[in-house]
Amino acid sequence: MVAEAVVVAREGDPHADQFEREVLGAVPYLAVLHEPVLRTRVADRRVARAQLDVVLELSDRPGVTVRVIPFDVDGFAGASAELLYMGGRVPALDTGRRDTAHDTAFVDAPAQLPAMRTLFRKVEAVSLDPSRSRACIHRLAKELRHMIQWQKSSFSNGNDGANCVEVAASEGELLLRESDDPACVLPVTADGLAAFLRRLHGHHPLQKA
Repeated sequence: MVAEAVVVAREGDPHADQFEREVLGAVPYLAVLHEPVLRTRVADRRVARAQLDVVLELSDRPGVTVRVIPFDVDGFAGASAELLYMGGRVPALDTGRRDTAHDTAFVDAPAQLPAMRTLFRKVEAVSLDPSRSRACIHRLAKELRHMIQWQKSSFSNGNDGANCVEVAASEGELLLRESDDPACVLPVTADGLAAFLRRLHGHHPLQKA
C-alpha cells in the first residue's frame, strides 16, 4: 500500500495527528507541498520554524518522501485542493480524497480513480526532487531564524522592480536571488561576490576553476 498527498494552503486539519500516528511509517508515503503551505504562519516565527523542523524530521523517516512545488510554478495541474491518494496491489481497492475549503469528497469509483492518479502524477512532475525540496525547507527555516532582510538597488523601481537581483546577509555568507524568482536563492561568499563584480566592472572574462 502507498499513500500520496498534495497539500495546498488551508487551515489546520484536526485529524493530522491521527493520520501521522496511523499512516506515516506504516506505509510508503509521498507528500507534495506547495511552497505557500511552508510560508503560511499560523503563529509567530518560533512556531513557524518549529513546524518546518517537524516537516524535515518526518522527511527523514523510512518510507516518507517530501517534495516541494516552488512559487514560480503556475497552474500546477489544477490541484487547487488538498489531495490524498491511497493505493495498493489491488487497484480496485484504491481510494482518493479531495479536500476543499467547503467540503471533502471521497473517490473510489473505477471511472474516477485513473483521472485522480493522473492528476497526482502531473503535480509530482513539477515538484522539486527530494534533495532540492529539503534544501528549500532548510532555507525557509533559516530565513525565519535569522529574519533575513533582502535589499535591491535604489534604481529598481517602476516596471523594472520585479526584474532585479536582491542581496541579503546570513550567518557569514551572502544570499542572492532574482525578484521574479524568489524561491531560487544562491549562497555566495563576500570575497567571491567582490571578485565577480570586479570582473564585471573590468570586463575581464571569468576563468574556470
